[in-house]
Amino acid sequence: MAALSVPLLLPLGCGPATQSNDSTAPADLQGILVTSPAMVDCCQALLEGAESVRLVVPAVVNSRGWRPTRSAIEKLQRGRLLVLSGADWEPWLQQISFPQSRLLDVSEGFEERLIHLPDVETHRHGSGGLHSHPGYVSQTWLSAGMFLQQLQALELELSKRLPDLELQNAGRLREQLRELSAETERLRERWSELSLQVISDGPEYEYLLRDTGWQSTRLHWPRDEEPAEADWQELRTALDDNVDGKRTLVLLHAGRSESTESKLREQGVQVVRIDLCEQVDSERSVVQRLRGNLQRLATALDVFAQQ
Repeated sequence: MAALSVPLLLPLGCGPATQSNDSTAPADLQGILVTSPAMVDCCQALLEGAESVRLVVPAVVNSRGWRPTRSAIEKLQRGRLLVLSGADWEPWLQQISFPQSRLLDVSEGFEERLIHLPDVETHRHGSGGLHSHPGYVSQTWLSAGMFLQQLQALELELSKRLPDLELQNAGRLREQLRELSAETERLRERWSELSLQVISDGPEYEYLLRDTGWQSTRLHWPRDEEPAEADWQELRTALDDNVDGKRTLVLLHAGRSESTESKLREQGVQVVRIDLCEQVDSERSVVQRLRGNLQRLATALDVFAQQ
């Protein structure tokens, strides 16, 4: 077993980092370990009945905000293979010694398709100091096309890394992702017929926006806090910059409060909540959740088309 090195992990992003403990860390981390709900679905489709698949991150947090305890890391070390979503989704891994032979990054080889956030833009939240967020946008799975490519890369790598396992046919999942890509393309075509301003409350939607061909004015709202007055002023500035009088669509993280959505609607904008699929939903697959995002966007475009 590789030696462990576990210094204090610094929080990434705007929200507070969450540290796992013995009550929230998964009790059994044997078999294939994954770091995102999207890869849970992929691995289960490929390895159904052949190998246990476990989400390494506690259910109450997402991988970018996880700060594993030594106990959690020791459990992680027992896994047969650790499947990473990559694109900066696992910042905690930079602080841990882990055998490269047991790491599989599904974003490796797709670097040219990753969306980079250059460390050139500084901003503040409320009374907080100026700061910035370098690195990649991590939510690659919000693009059905990217998700499909990662599924195919995972299938290829698993067949090489674990030749003793019989991979199941992931054809149904591939077909579902192709259908989602087609739905996204239809949204792209409809968007070209409308003149809209799009505002997003963070960078997480960039892969979905690229697929739809939409350009977004990105706000820098904190993920895990209610927007402060400075954040609302940032929105008002974006609305004031809409000199052509375009109708406005706001993409809002699904975890935002009802009061935040209501206050947005008071500004005369259309709001669409986007499920970022960062944590497991026991009732819906990631494909179902992604389809819900597209359906809500399509409904919003219907409203605009009727105005």
